[in-house]
Amino acid sequence: MTAIIFHIPHASNVIPPDAAASISIPAAEIEKELLVMTDHYTDLLFAGCVGPDDIVIRNPVSRLAVDVERFEDDADEPMSARGMGAVYMSRHDRTTLRGGLSNRDGLIERYYQPHHRRLAEAVASHQKRFGRAVILDCHSFPEYAQPYEPDQTLARPQICIGADGFHTPERMAQSLEKSYRQAGYEVARNTPFVGSVVPLEAYCRDKNVLSAMIELRRDTYMDERTGALRDDFWRIVETNNRSVAELRGDLNGA
Repeated sequence: MTAIIFHIPHASNVIPPDAAASISIPAAEIEKELLVMTDHYTDLLFAGCVGPDDIVIRNPVSRLAVDVERFEDDADEPMSARGMGAVYMSRHDRTTLRGGLSNRDGLIERYYQPHHRRLAEAVASHQKRFGRAVILDCHSFPEYAQPYEPDQTLARPQICIGADGFHTPERMAQSLEKSYRQAGYEVARNTPFVGSVVPLEAYCRDKNVLSAMIELRRDTYMDERTGALRDDFWRIVETNNRSVAELRGDLNGA
């Protein structure tokens, strides 16, 4: 059976005190920002997919503390131009989240770098045991584009499969697309989000590190106004379970 590393970077709504100290908006506004920016329940939605040889890398802090899917150096990160590098200065509507930041290096050292070490260690462990590492980057996204997002396309698919030209074999992307389509979902590749996470040490260097992103549109499983799960959220859970199982089979021995 194909072993998988499940990467869950944005499910947490925990903002540690050292990260919260630099946020300059009231608590009620922070809660609103968390509602918009958190990939709610993605840890729960993929929990049933996890097998005995799999590894789950879940970021324990909110992306409002640090966003582990940005490049560490703002000079390398395109979203830093929108105030949303590894440590956000701006909100989803591009208004101010942090008026200033004196402890960026400390936040990076405490939350960002340990996360990436865990991911790199998981990849190294699977490569040693299985000869390769397979990453599924697990996310969700709003039904409607937010002001900070580069892709402002009005019509958004229910499922986005993110693929990287180097690290996502075509059979991997096609397997996921087929499974979600067969379950009745609208599926697109690299729309509205592109690519999938890979440790920097392996990026565009190691073909034995495979990675694909699964993005679930939030209205398929929750009420985006309140954060409450829909009564039929188990439909997407069952589809995730089946899609990942089929992916294992499609990659097994490949």
